[in-house]
Amino acid sequence: MSDLKPWFLAKPIAHRGLHKGIEIPENSLAAFDAACKAGFPIELDCHYHEKSGEIIVFHDVDLLRLAQDPRTVQELNLNDLLKVRLYESDHLIPSLEQVLELVAGRVPLLIETKQIKSDGAFEKALVAQMDRYVEATGGEWAIQSFHHGALYYIERHFPHVAKGMLAGSMNEAEIPAWQRVSVKSLALLPLVRPQFIAFEAAELVRTKKVLPWARAFGTPVIGWTIRNKKEYKSVKGLCDNVIFENFLPEHQ
Repeated sequence: MSDLKPWFLAKPIAHRGLHKGIEIPENSLAAFDAACKAGFPIELDCHYHEKSGEIIVFHDVDLLRLAQDPRTVQELNLNDLLKVRLYESDHLIPSLEQVLELVAGRVPLLIETKQIKSDGAFEKALVAQMDRYVEATGGEWAIQSFHHGALYYIERHFPHVAKGMLAGSMNEAEIPAWQRVSVKSLALLPLVRPQFIAFEAAELVRTKKVLPWARAFGTPVIGWTIRNKKEYKSVKGLCDNVIFENFLPEHQ
């Protein structure tokens, strides 16, 4: 079982980089470079591109919101996918390899896997790529996911990787029933043995039950996603760190 490194609780984590609407799109190389220059760890979203076996950095299942294209990430071939312009700007969808070349160990990375199934292909590809990155740069990273089955796979096969369970209300999410139960109740926590829990901030404030539950297992809690100073203040004492966007939180 991996230990959670000190970086994870030292500074707030920039959600999809330090993005700024159309000017600096989320999950873009520009957003990641801005976070590096500001010294913030970066949270980023990754898909496993099944046609190519490559990992790309993008949040949504389809391209509609960010590129006005209804096709899914999996429908496009890799070359076409990496030419997609975010918000019709000059910023393109990056591959994980491009992000790693840019960051080069400057700040830690929190990688969220966007996946429906867990057959091991995504996990193996990601860990292999990140192991090479760590060896080459000394960079630090951790993984988080709403797919707690994938995290259990990581625990069994790659125990050296720090991992976190994403959790929250998930009232609007289109996910299988078993996954909804797991995400809301943290039922798989004893099996996954996460180094941290990333919990929806609004639910954290509403229930105030997660922190004692996590403390019973000695597990730090990260609040997501904090979007202003008022929300930042509201979770003080309820979590050990935050994932933020749209403002710059104070940090020591």
